[in-house]
Amino acid sequence: MNINSKKVVRVILLPLLLFSFCFANDAKEIEVQIEANGINKTSIKFSKDEYIVGSYSFSSDVESLNLLDEKRNLIRRLDKDNKKNGNFYFLADATQNYFFEIKNLNESNKVKIKIEKVVTTKGNSSAENEDFLSKKIEEVYKELKNKGNTDRFWENVKKEGTPLVEEYDKESYVLTFLYRDAKKDVKILGAPVSEHVKLKRLLESDIWYKSFIVPKGTRLSYQLAPDTPIFEGTRWEKRVSILATAQKDNYNKYPLIYGNYKDKYNISSSIVLPNGKLKDWSLEKAKENFDKKEITFKSEYLKNSRDITILRPKELKKEKEYPLLFIFDSVDYQSKIDTQTILNNLISKDVIPEVIAVFIANPTPKSRATELPCNEDFANFMAKELYPYIKKEFKKEFKASNNILIGSSYGGLASSYIAFKYPNIFGKVLSMSGSYWWKPDEDKEYRWLSKEFIKSEKVPVEFFLSAGIFEGGDSEIEILNSNRYFRDILRAKDYKVFYEEIAGGHDYFSWRVILPYGLKILLNK
Repeated sequence: MNINSKKVVRVILLPLLLFSFCFANDAKEIEVQIEANGINKTSIKFSKDEYIVGSYSFSSDVESLNLLDEKRNLIRRLDKDNKKNGNFYFLADATQNYFFEIKNLNESNKVKIKIEKVVTTKGNSSAENEDFLSKKIEEVYKELKNKGNTDRFWENVKKEGTPLVEEYDKESYVLTFLYRDAKKDVKILGAPVSEHVKLKRLLESDIWYKSFIVPKGTRLSYQLAPDTPIFEGTRWEKRVSILATAQKDNYNKYPLIYGNYKDKYNISSSIVLPNGKLKDWSLEKAKENFDKKEITFKSEYLKNSRDITILRPKELKKEKEYPLLFIFDSVDYQSKIDTQTILNNLISKDVIPEVIAVFIANPTPKSRATELPCNEDFANFMAKELYPYIKKEFKKEFKASNNILIGSSYGGLASSYIAFKYPNIFGKVLSMSGSYWWKPDEDKEYRWLSKEFIKSEKVPVEFFLSAGIFEGGDSEIEILNSNRYFRDILRAKDYKVFYEEIAGGHDYFSWRVILPYGLKILLNK
């Protein structure tokens, strides 16, 4: 290990942890104290085809945490914008020293980087055979059987872009994902199904493909993961390993870049098929309606602090009633979903009235996983600490029927639970792909919150629920099935419920068109 900084405090070699698969070398932890605007580069050697799982934490914001090759060329950015804690995954494509480059901002920073696992990958993976849904794939197949090549096919793909889109019937398209020149396998992260689907190699050619029949209006963001790590491990460890090689589709013409990322691993690709009924309100730029305030808020209930962002109308009127929006996963809803732009556009076009918006951040990914799923302390924080602060900040009383809890995934679950606990404060819920499958660890049965609603008296809360048709499956813990179940329970209890299924997946790219649609409905416009 080489240390290239005078500001390094220590580098600790930790004992090897016990796991059910083979590790190539010991776990490693780097702790560095970096001065304001400083740069630190620390190298660790990995061997070709090793799969690396790591984590990072910063005491203050950094400009970036980058992975460099031994020539100091950028491979990928490892941190996520504005997140002080997180995980990273990558696959070593050569035996060499890999540099972890930390570029600091304008205050001293304590940085920890831990290599959690180094897994030796092995073997090959093959996709199952399938019939040709795509006529274009069938044509190139016939050409290959007649001793042709793929040159003309790839020339056309470069012109048209990917995925390939072919009409199937009046209501559907054939969507074909493509990758060129993989060695072992290719998986899709964000396929129009709930699993990571493998592409199939066409004969012995350089074409890897997978076709799906999807409805018109389908909206997806996705990445392709070539030559994913193959190793012995748990189902979850194998599933998450797709992040080691997941990257943008080189032939796709509509990249999605969230934040200041330049490497292919932090860029997604998108596809929007015609005839979708939901409008993307983030694409326009209207007049700015808000002033922004950012604070650090300490909670006695949760024994931690978090960033809170408040958007207030530029011309706040004392006598006017304002809808009050509480939005979870603050960082993502200010970057992956440009909520401020969406609200500006909706207000400027008189689709919704002026609102006050409060974005609630997660201190760490770990805290998110414990606070958002039906946590009574978190509900108390929202009702007894944050809400009183907002009232004091604006010197206003707010009606529960104007207060909307907004979130996706665990955030959707949290929204429904908090409104259930405090309906006198939070009278509306906007839930996107809510994790209603969730249960406490000690319970045997899933869908805990739905069962709580069954046992309880009706409370004065109105719901907008949505889920993606590609979040389905046979299991009761699938997002789509658990959302339908929760919807049916609410309707049976005579709640006012608006429910929408979109031709999309568990995806911010879908949620950014559902959010304005749900706001329009809940704000009665």
